[in-house]
Amino acid sequence: MSWKLKEDVGINARCGVYFLQTSLKNENRILWDSYNAIREIEQTFCILKSELDLRPVFHQKDENTMAHLHLALLAYWIVNSIRHQLKKKWIHHQWNEIVRIMNTQKAVTTMAQNHYNKKLFRTE
Repeated sequence: MSWKLKEDVGINARCGVYFLQTSLKNENRILWDSYNAIREIEQTFCILKSELDLRPVFHQKDENTMAHLHLALLAYWIVNSIRHQLKKKWIHHQWNEIVRIMNTQKAVTTMAQNHYNKKLFRTE
């Protein structure tokens, strides 16, 4: 394998490029699905790391850094579970669009107590 750096292309123009190599023959669908899975995971982590302030990591101790990593993985599992359930209903939004939609939804739970000391709940 050989490569040559193009002189007229800036460093940012080369960022974010994937090269997938495989020994599979005529398996374009598997390769395409793998590429899309990698792209989806990276995009979700990018959004989550920004929303949860997971980068940059300034921790001095390994256990604190690991706590950050575990929080990121837990957040990704939640995101992935939500997106999996939505895909079953043929909803294929990106995570940032799901968050935007969820931010428009509000639930209000009201609790009251009647004369018989019975608690009444109402959720809207």
